Amino acid sequence: MDSISSVNKLYEVPALVIGQALVIPTTETAYTVRPGDSLWSIANRFGIRYEALAQYNGISYPYVLQVGMTLRIPELRKNYGYIEVNAYIEPSTAQRETEIVNEVGKYLTYITPFSYMVNSDGTIKDINDTAIRNTAANYKAAPLMAITNFSDGNFSSEIAHSILADDAVSQKLLDNIIDIMKSKGFYGLNVDFERIFPADRELYNSFLRKAADRLHANNYVLSTALAPKTSAEQAGEWYEAHDYPAHGEIADFVIIMTYEWGWSGGPPLPVAPIDSVRRVLDYAVSVIPRKKIMMGMPLYGYDWKLPFVQGGPFARG
Repeated sequence: MDSISSVNKLYEVPALVIGQALVIPTTETAYTVRPGDSLWSIANRFGIRYEALAQYNGISYPYVLQVGMTLRIPELRKNYGYIEVNAYIEPSTAQRETEIVNEVGKYLTYITPFSYMVNSDGTIKDINDTAIRNTAANYKAAPLMAITNFSDGNFSSEIAHSILADDAVSQKLLDNIIDIMKSKGFYGLNVDFERIFPADRELYNSFLRKAADRLHANNYVLSTALAPKTSAEQAGEWYEAHDYPAHGEIADFVIIMTYEWGWSGGPPLPVAPIDSVRRVLDYAVSVIPRKKIMMGMPLYGYDWKLPFVQGGPFARG
Protein backbone atom coordinates (compact mmCIF):
# COMPACT_ATOMS: atom_id res chain seq x y z
CA MET A 1 0.00 0.00 0.00
CA ASP A 2 2.86 2.36 0.77
CA SER A 3 4.29 1.96 -2.74
CA ILE A 4 0.89 2.71 -4.32
CA SER A 5 0.50 5.82 -2.14
CA SER A 6 4.00 7.00 -2.97
CA VAL A 7 3.88 6.59 -6.75
CA ASN A 8 0.43 8.22 -6.95
CA LYS A 9 1.27 11.00 -4.47
CA LEU A 10 -1.63 10.02 -2.21
CA TYR A 11 -0.80 11.57 1.12
CA GLU A 12 -4.33 12.08 2.43
CA VAL A 13 -6.83 9.45 3.61
CA PRO A 14 -9.39 9.14 2.17
CA ALA A 15 -7.99 10.53 -1.08
CA LEU A 16 -9.72 8.43 -3.74
CA VAL A 17 -12.74 9.20 -5.89
CA ILE A 18 -14.84 6.85 -8.01
CA GLY A 19 -13.34 6.53 -11.50
CA GLN A 20 -9.88 7.73 -10.46
CA ALA A 21 -7.02 5.98 -12.28
CA LEU A 22 -4.11 4.71 -10.20
CA VAL A 23 -0.64 3.58 -11.18
CA ILE A 24 0.06 0.16 -9.64
CA PRO A 25 3.81 -0.40 -9.32
CA THR A 26 4.69 -3.95 -10.27
CA THR A 27 7.50 -5.91 -11.85
CA GLU A 28 5.40 -8.84 -13.01
CA THR A 29 2.32 -9.85 -15.02
CA ALA A 30 -0.41 -12.28 -14.01
CA TYR A 31 -1.34 -14.97 -16.56
CA THR A 32 -4.25 -17.42 -16.25
CA VAL A 33 -3.56 -20.87 -17.67
CA ARG A 34 -5.87 -21.81 -20.57
CA PRO A 35 -6.73 -25.17 -22.16
CA GLY A 36 -3.83 -26.36 -24.30
CA ASP A 37 -1.21 -24.31 -22.47
CA SER A 38 2.08 -25.80 -21.37
CA LEU A 39 4.86 -24.28 -19.36
CA TRP A 40 6.99 -24.19 -22.49
CA SER A 41 4.33 -22.46 -24.64
CA ILE A 42 3.65 -19.81 -21.98
CA ALA A 43 7.35 -19.17 -21.45
CA ASN A 44 7.88 -18.89 -25.22
CA ARG A 45 4.97 -16.45 -25.50
CA PHE A 46 6.56 -14.11 -22.97
CA GLY A 47 10.14 -14.59 -24.19
CA ILE A 48 11.59 -16.24 -21.09
CA ARG A 49 13.12 -19.65 -20.33
CA TYR A 50 10.61 -22.25 -19.13
CA GLU A 51 12.98 -23.31 -16.34
CA ALA A 52 13.07 -19.74 -15.04
CA LEU A 53 9.26 -19.49 -15.22
CA ALA A 54 8.91 -22.72 -13.27
CA GLN A 55 11.37 -21.59 -10.60
CA TYR A 56 9.68 -18.18 -10.33
CA ASN A 57 6.31 -19.84 -9.65
CA GLY A 58 7.61 -22.69 -7.48
CA ILE A 59 6.59 -25.37 -9.99
CA SER A 60 8.67 -28.55 -9.94
CA TYR A 61 9.20 -31.22 -12.59
CA PRO A 62 7.18 -32.55 -14.47
CA TYR A 63 5.74 -29.00 -14.61
CA VAL A 64 2.05 -29.92 -14.54
CA LEU A 65 -0.33 -26.96 -15.00
CA GLN A 66 -4.01 -26.76 -14.15
CA VAL A 67 -6.44 -24.76 -16.30
CA GLY A 68 -7.40 -21.62 -14.40
CA MET A 69 -4.29 -21.43 -12.23
CA THR A 70 -2.47 -18.09 -12.21
CA LEU A 71 1.18 -17.80 -13.12
CA ARG A 72 3.38 -14.85 -12.25
CA ILE A 73 5.33 -13.67 -15.30
CA PRO A 74 8.47 -11.73 -14.37
CA GLU A 75 8.98 -8.48 -16.26
CA LEU A 76 11.93 -8.54 -18.61
CA ARG A 77 14.21 -5.55 -18.63
CA LYS A 78 13.79 -3.66 -21.88
CA ASN A 79 16.66 -1.83 -23.51
CA TYR A 80 15.32 1.48 -24.75
CA GLY A 81 18.81 2.85 -25.32
CA TYR A 82 19.98 6.14 -23.86
CA ILE A 83 17.35 8.77 -23.16
CA GLU A 84 17.65 12.36 -21.98
CA VAL A 85 15.19 13.90 -19.53
CA ASN A 86 14.62 17.56 -18.73
CA ALA A 87 12.44 18.91 -15.93
CA TYR A 88 11.17 22.46 -15.57
CA ILE A 89 10.93 23.65 -11.98
CA GLU A 90 9.40 26.85 -10.63
CA PRO A 91 11.48 28.50 -7.91
CA SER A 92 9.67 28.54 -4.56
CA THR A 93 11.57 28.16 -1.31
CA ALA A 94 15.04 26.70 -0.89
CA GLN A 95 13.64 23.90 1.28
CA ARG A 96 10.93 22.92 -1.20
CA GLU A 97 13.27 23.17 -4.18
CA THR A 98 15.79 20.92 -2.43
CA GLU A 99 13.09 18.37 -1.61
CA ILE A 100 11.88 18.24 -5.22
CA VAL A 101 15.34 17.89 -6.74
CA ASN A 102 16.33 15.24 -4.19
CA GLU A 103 13.23 13.26 -5.18
CA VAL A 104 13.75 13.30 -8.95
CA GLY A 105 17.34 14.39 -9.53
CA LYS A 106 18.68 10.90 -10.20
CA TYR A 107 16.35 10.60 -13.20
CA LEU A 108 17.32 13.89 -14.87
CA THR A 109 19.76 14.89 -17.57
CA TYR A 110 18.80 18.57 -17.35
CA ILE A 111 16.93 20.73 -14.87
CA THR A 112 15.51 24.09 -15.90
CA PRO A 113 14.45 26.77 -13.40
CA PHE A 114 11.46 28.52 -14.94
CA SER A 115 12.02 31.24 -15.86
CA TYR A 116 14.23 34.25 -16.55
CA MET A 117 11.83 36.80 -18.03
CA VAL A 118 13.35 39.17 -20.59
CA ASN A 119 12.50 42.83 -20.98
CA SER A 120 12.04 44.73 -24.24
CA ASP A 121 15.40 46.51 -23.76
CA GLY A 122 17.40 43.27 -23.51
CA THR A 123 17.70 43.20 -19.74
CA ILE A 124 16.65 40.15 -17.73
CA LYS A 125 14.70 39.72 -14.51
CA ASP A 126 16.92 37.65 -12.24
CA ILE A 127 15.64 34.74 -10.14
CA ASN A 128 17.07 32.96 -7.12
CA ASP A 129 17.68 29.39 -8.25
CA THR A 130 20.75 28.67 -6.11
CA ALA A 131 19.20 25.78 -4.19
CA ILE A 132 17.99 24.17 -7.42
CA ARG A 133 21.38 24.34 -9.10
CA ASN A 134 23.36 23.29 -6.04
CA THR A 135 21.14 20.28 -5.32
CA ALA A 136 21.05 19.26 -8.99
CA ALA A 137 24.84 19.16 -8.99
CA ASN A 138 24.68 16.26 -6.53
CA TYR A 139 22.95 14.22 -9.22
CA LYS A 140 24.97 15.54 -12.16
CA ALA A 141 21.80 17.06 -13.63
CA ALA A 142 22.90 19.90 -15.92
CA PRO A 143 21.09 23.21 -15.29
CA LEU A 144 19.60 25.04 -18.26
CA MET A 145 18.72 28.72 -18.22
CA ALA A 146 15.19 29.25 -19.55
CA ILE A 147 14.33 32.67 -20.97
CA THR A 148 10.76 33.70 -21.72
CA ASN A 149 8.90 36.70 -23.11
CA PHE A 150 6.46 36.39 -20.21
CA SER A 151 4.98 39.56 -18.72
CA ASP A 152 1.89 40.45 -16.69
CA GLY A 153 0.56 36.92 -16.68
CA ASN A 154 0.96 36.13 -20.38
CA PHE A 155 3.47 35.76 -23.18
CA SER A 156 4.11 39.15 -24.75
CA SER A 157 4.29 39.40 -28.54
CA GLU A 158 5.49 42.98 -28.14
CA ILE A 159 8.46 42.10 -25.94
CA ALA A 160 9.53 39.40 -28.37
CA HIS A 161 9.24 41.80 -31.30
CA SER A 162 11.30 44.49 -29.54
CA ILE A 163 14.13 42.00 -29.13
CA LEU A 164 13.92 40.21 -32.45
CA ALA A 165 13.58 43.35 -34.59
CA ASP A 166 16.52 45.23 -33.08
CA ASP A 167 19.98 43.74 -33.55
CA ALA A 168 21.52 45.90 -30.81
CA VAL A 169 18.88 44.80 -28.30
CA SER A 170 19.19 41.14 -29.24
CA GLN A 171 22.98 41.29 -28.88
CA LYS A 172 22.57 43.00 -25.50
CA LEU A 173 20.24 40.20 -24.44
CA LEU A 174 22.74 37.56 -25.52
CA ASP A 175 25.50 39.40 -23.62
CA ASN A 176 23.36 39.35 -20.48
CA ILE A 177 22.45 35.69 -20.95
CA ILE A 178 26.07 34.63 -21.25
CA ASP A 179 27.05 36.72 -18.22
CA ILE A 180 24.40 34.98 -16.10
CA MET A 181 25.28 31.54 -17.44
CA LYS A 182 28.93 32.04 -16.61
CA SER A 183 28.28 33.41 -13.13
CA LYS A 184 25.77 30.70 -12.19
CA GLY A 185 27.31 27.71 -13.93
CA PHE A 186 24.57 26.93 -16.42
CA TYR A 187 25.16 24.21 -19.01
CA GLY A 188 23.02 25.71 -21.74
CA LEU A 189 20.09 27.90 -22.74
CA ASN A 190 16.43 27.08 -23.31
CA VAL A 191 14.58 29.72 -25.35
CA ASP A 192 10.85 29.66 -24.64
CA PHE A 193 9.50 32.56 -26.70
CA GLU A 194 5.79 32.04 -27.31
CA ARG A 195 2.96 33.91 -28.99
CA ILE A 196 5.39 35.60 -31.36
CA PHE A 197 3.90 37.69 -34.14
CA PRO A 198 3.64 35.43 -37.23
CA ALA A 199 5.40 38.12 -39.26
CA ASP A 200 8.42 37.77 -36.91
CA ARG A 201 9.04 34.14 -37.85
CA GLU A 202 12.24 34.79 -39.82
CA LEU A 203 13.42 37.33 -37.25
CA TYR A 204 13.08 34.62 -34.60
CA ASN A 205 15.03 32.16 -36.74
CA SER A 206 17.75 34.78 -37.22
CA PHE A 207 17.92 35.42 -33.47
CA LEU A 208 18.31 31.71 -32.80
CA ARG A 209 21.18 31.51 -35.30
CA LYS A 210 22.93 34.38 -33.53
CA ALA A 211 22.28 32.72 -30.19
CA ALA A 212 23.67 29.40 -31.42
CA ASP A 213 26.85 31.05 -32.69
CA ARG A 214 27.41 32.93 -29.42
CA LEU A 215 26.59 29.98 -27.18
CA HIS A 216 28.59 27.40 -29.09
CA ALA A 217 31.60 29.72 -29.08
CA ASN A 218 31.36 29.65 -25.28
CA ASN A 219 30.75 25.88 -25.10
CA TYR A 220 27.06 26.11 -24.20
CA VAL A 221 24.17 24.20 -25.78
CA LEU A 222 21.02 25.76 -27.22
CA SER A 223 17.52 24.34 -26.92
CA THR A 224 14.11 25.75 -27.76
CA ALA A 225 10.55 25.14 -26.64
CA LEU A 226 8.13 24.52 -29.51
CA ALA A 227 4.36 24.80 -29.69
CA PRO A 228 2.66 21.51 -30.70
CA LYS A 229 2.21 21.68 -34.47
CA THR A 230 0.89 19.04 -36.83
CA SER A 231 1.93 20.76 -40.08
CA ALA A 232 3.99 23.65 -41.37
CA GLU A 233 0.81 25.47 -42.38
CA GLN A 234 -0.84 25.35 -38.96
CA ALA A 235 -2.35 28.79 -38.31
CA GLY A 236 -2.57 30.71 -35.06
CA GLU A 237 -0.57 33.16 -33.02
CA TRP A 238 0.96 30.39 -30.92
CA TYR A 239 2.16 28.34 -33.90
CA GLU A 240 3.10 30.26 -37.02
CA ALA A 241 6.39 31.76 -35.80
CA HIS A 242 7.66 28.38 -34.61
CA ASP A 243 9.52 27.00 -37.62
CA TYR A 244 10.13 23.31 -36.91
CA PRO A 245 12.70 22.68 -39.68
CA ALA A 246 14.68 25.80 -38.73
CA HIS A 247 14.73 24.91 -35.03
CA GLY A 248 15.76 21.37 -35.91
CA GLU A 249 18.67 22.75 -37.89
CA ILE A 250 19.77 25.48 -35.47
CA ALA A 251 19.18 24.12 -31.96
CA ASP A 252 21.05 21.28 -30.29
CA PHE A 253 17.67 19.92 -29.21
CA VAL A 254 14.05 21.01 -28.96
CA ILE A 255 11.38 20.45 -26.32
CA ILE A 256 7.94 20.10 -27.87
CA MET A 257 5.09 21.27 -25.65
CA THR A 258 2.84 18.27 -26.23
CA TYR A 259 0.32 19.28 -23.60
CA GLU A 260 -2.33 21.87 -22.62
CA TRP A 261 -5.02 20.76 -25.06
CA GLY A 262 -7.18 20.72 -21.97
CA TRP A 263 -6.59 23.98 -20.10
CA SER A 264 -8.04 25.70 -17.06
CA GLY A 265 -10.23 28.14 -19.01
CA GLY A 266 -11.50 25.71 -21.62
CA PRO A 267 -13.92 22.78 -21.71
CA PRO A 268 -13.01 19.52 -19.94
CA LEU A 269 -10.40 17.73 -22.05
CA PRO A 270 -7.32 15.58 -21.45
CA VAL A 271 -4.24 17.73 -20.96
CA ALA A 272 -2.26 15.56 -23.38
CA PRO A 273 -4.55 13.26 -25.41
CA ILE A 274 -2.45 10.52 -26.96
CA ASP A 275 -3.89 10.86 -30.47
CA SER A 276 -3.08 14.59 -30.54
CA VAL A 277 0.41 13.99 -29.15
CA ARG A 278 1.05 11.34 -31.79
CA ARG A 279 0.03 13.66 -34.64
CA VAL A 280 2.46 16.31 -33.39
CA LEU A 281 5.32 13.82 -33.11
CA ASP A 282 4.58 12.35 -36.53
CA TYR A 283 5.05 15.80 -38.02
CA ALA A 284 8.05 16.64 -35.84
CA VAL A 285 10.09 13.60 -36.83
CA SER A 286 9.46 14.37 -40.51
CA VAL A 287 11.30 17.70 -40.30
CA ILE A 288 13.55 17.52 -37.19
CA PRO A 289 16.24 14.90 -36.52
CA ARG A 290 14.76 12.40 -34.09
CA LYS A 291 17.74 12.56 -31.76
CA LYS A 292 17.06 16.26 -31.22
CA ILE A 293 13.44 15.87 -30.11
CA MET A 294 12.28 15.82 -26.50
CA MET A 295 8.57 15.23 -25.92
CA GLY A 296 6.93 17.31 -23.23
CA MET A 297 4.96 15.42 -20.57
CA PRO A 298 2.61 17.19 -18.14
CA LEU A 299 2.75 16.36 -14.45
CA TYR A 300 -0.53 18.03 -13.66
CA GLY A 301 -4.24 17.83 -14.34
CA TYR A 302 -7.37 19.96 -13.93
CA ASP A 303 -10.52 19.58 -11.88
CA TRP A 304 -13.42 21.17 -13.79
CA LYS A 305 -16.67 22.24 -12.18
CA LEU A 306 -19.53 20.48 -13.95
CA PRO A 307 -21.61 21.20 -15.85
CA PHE A 308 -19.03 23.27 -17.70
CA VAL A 309 -20.11 26.79 -18.60
CA GLN A 310 -18.00 28.78 -21.10
CA GLY A 311 -16.69 31.87 -19.34
CA GLY A 312 -17.36 30.39 -15.91
CA PRO A 313 -14.85 29.62 -13.14
CA PHE A 314 -11.46 28.34 -14.27
CA ALA A 315 -10.66 24.71 -13.51
CA ARG A 316 -8.59 24.00 -10.44
CA GLY A 317 -5.14 22.63 -11.25
